[in-house]
Amino acid sequence: MSRIDPVPPKYGEVWLVESREEESASDLWPAVVISSDAMEQMPLRLVAKIKNFQKGSGLWCVEVPQEKSSGLDQPAVVDAMQICSIETGRCRKRLGRLPADCMVEVAAAVAILVEHE
Repeated sequence: MSRIDPVPPKYGEVWLVESREEESASDLWPAVVISSDAMEQMPLRLVAKIKNFQKGSGLWCVEVPQEKSSGLDQPAVVDAMQICSIETGRCRKRLGRLPADCMVEVAAAVAILVEHE
């Protein structure tokens, strides 16, 4: 199955991502692209999973502001503990884009997790 949107995924964009083949083929989950656009010639992207907001989420979870531009229809968080590299062909549909200040918080959460100063 090929990507529905012909435009390659960019930093800060929210996409519906297809699960791996060994998982349910119909399972799609939202993720935000966290890899630099300088690497766009590569057929891979680093993404962080977006999940439903739950009170008491860990410090590694960044709350996504309720903005129409994100393409998300309910309160959500970016889970910086759930980062993976995916083939761009698994990005099925672009939902929107996270605000720049939210992406700064996501980068800070990742930096804390890898003990980067």
